[in-house]
Amino acid sequence: MPITANKPICLTGYTLIETLFVLTITLGLFLFPSLSVSAWQKQMTIEQFFAQFESRIYATQKIAIVSQQATRIFYDQSKNQIVFDVPNPNLGWSTLEVPDEITVQQMEKLIFASGTGNESSLQAYRFYWTNKRQTIVYQFQLGSGRYIKKIE
Repeated sequence: MPITANKPICLTGYTLIETLFVLTITLGLFLFPSLSVSAWQKQMTIEQFFAQFESRIYATQKIAIVSQQATRIFYDQSKNQIVFDVPNPNLGWSTLEVPDEITVQQMEKLIFASGTGNESSLQAYRFYWTNKRQTIVYQFQLGSGRYIKKIE
């Protein structure tokens, strides 16, 4: 009497549908994080643009006060960048590139007075964020050099 019984070996394989199902799930697990990171990265680029814009406004105003010379901010449409015209242009931040997702709708020349840093007009800078369908407005207040940021 044999100790082990010889059982017929039954090899079952995966069907084409099961293989495609596993492949789809696996690809989804790999592609989903990369696609979500890409969208997150674009949003962070835009938010960083506005943070840099705000800090450079303050820096330009402070330079007008300290250097006793007028400073300007204007938009160069041909290069799609905002120019911060200060007495020492070698600061490394005299231009700010506008991201492709942002459309500049209104941007007039802004001049901060020497010594006081005040801005004597009611200029408004208007940006349109196409992905979020939002308009971001920087409305400057008369005589103070301060601004109000509105998101519409």
